[in-house]
Amino acid sequence: MMALLVSGTGLGLSVLAMVLWFSRVQKVAIPDDRRLFLVLWTLGGGLGLISMFMSDATLISINAGSLALISGWGILIFYNLAGQRAASAIEPGQKIPEFTATDDAGNQFHASDFHGRTLLIKFFRGHW
Repeated sequence: MMALLVSGTGLGLSVLAMVLWFSRVQKVAIPDDRRLFLVLWTLGGGLGLISMFMSDATLISINAGSLALISGWGILIFYNLAGQRAASAIEPGQKIPEFTATDDAGNQFHASDFHGRTLLIKFFRGHW
């Protein structure tokens, strides 16, 4: 019974962190300080691993522990492997670096095309 409680807690922490994370991703509001998410995923995966080796482990607790381990530590692995590390942000009024992109009509443009003009460019991630 204890193994089921530990695995359920681990799974709950991992899922809670993922739900909060992806709701923030949808709103483009990921916090700068991500330690809470990282701690929840680490604890969730760790509790899942521990529960699988407890003396009263059952098939249900092992499955729940496996899901906690995969969801908690799996997302940590993906988080650390993601190559989406931003350099320092461009502040309003600063000159933007040179780049080439495609607008919503499919036409290619260069940042230098807008030199000397006030411009708002909004970058967003597509659906994946």
